[in-house]
Amino acid sequence: MKRILLATLVAFACPAAASADGSAPVLQLKADDTFFDDLLALDGAGAQLAVVRTDGSHRCRLEVLALPSGTKKQAVDLAPLSTTPERLVFSPDGARVLVVAPSPGSPPARVAEVVEVATGRTGKRLGPATDFALATVGGRTRVVAFDSRSGEDGGTSWQVTVTDLESGRPVAKKSLRTGNGGALAVRGPELRPITWLEGYTQIVVTKQGEYDKKADAQKPDSGAVFDVLRGKVTSNHDLKDLVAWIKNAPERASRPNQPAFVLPSDDLTRLELLRRDDVRVALTLARPHAHYDLDSLRQRLEPPTGTPARIWFSLLVDPTSRDAVAQKTYFADDFDLYVIDLAAPSPTARRVLSMSGEKREKRGVVFAVGGGRTALLRKHKTLERGGDDLRVFEIR
Repeated sequence: MKRILLATLVAFACPAAASADGSAPVLQLKADDTFFDDLLALDGAGAQLAVVRTDGSHRCRLEVLALPSGTKKQAVDLAPLSTTPERLVFSPDGARVLVVAPSPGSPPARVAEVVEVATGRTGKRLGPATDFALATVGGRTRVVAFDSRSGEDGGTSWQVTVTDLESGRPVAKKSLRTGNGGALAVRGPELRPITWLEGYTQIVVTKQGEYDKKADAQKPDSGAVFDVLRGKVTSNHDLKDLVAWIKNAPERASRPNQPAFVLPSDDLTRLELLRRDDVRVALTLARPHAHYDLDSLRQRLEPPTGTPARIWFSLLVDPTSRDAVAQKTYFADDFDLYVIDLAAPSPTARRVLSMSGEKREKRGVVFAVGGGRTALLRKHKTLERGGDDLRVFEIR
């Protein structure tokens, strides 16, 4: 269904649009005869914002805006690729944007294109593949196409194809598979995959303990990282808590390329940070945990490629939370943005922004972060995708 929003594009800072903590946006955009889709990306310097404007039917264009002015630097028609793109990722230097979209002929597969910001040129279409990511390979940022297929023997086969970001030329291609027992089909000790890291170029595995002839005993299993492109284990560590390792494995499997992330505790009474070393850290929030809608949890790593330094996560207040019902009222669906410094000895969640919402409403918020700025899109009240109110804030 075509969705038209009758508004005019404006860029302004307005006290009425200030966040709950008094911060006014450095930029506010309203939709014209299109709306903003759910895709947002900020470059690492916070100097460029990538958005997608669409009418929900046949028009779909990528726009790259300079910050904080909002000046349009580039506009590219995405309709030949897709009218429902899924993801935007800036290259670390901000010169290019990776656009990932559903493959029209073979869902749930995806296709991708790289857009050069300065010229608007798009590279050769990549895919179809299961997913795409950016990764550092050979000291340079590359595009990785990841393809996963189930085999008739109960195993899984994977193919990782690395493409040069600038030229689009293939750089490397590697294939792997598991047998019906779930172990990687490679020489040496048994390796059981858990999840992917570094843009599908590494696999976190459980490495079977080797036989110790002297002690006439099997050594304990260990955690390891298997480098797909080099075809070997590149790091290995003892498992201090095997039970925790096994317990956390399904959580990691469902979150590829996220070495650390925030998740609800088993009893749903708090949020926890699951660190790369498998330690769970209980997080204290600015509001009572029960006031939040846990289904609204969204998070991003910064930087999105390489080793992350921070995790940003957001939550919406639940208008009909238990406390709201007890008070016979509705809470406003306020938006809170938190940051965690992953390098801190004792990581904590710090609220950096709070934006007032509306009572009786549940309007999602999409956010992006980069270079000390965040872009927030308040979604439509009734429609699944997109919104018409986009704001950019400075964050400290």
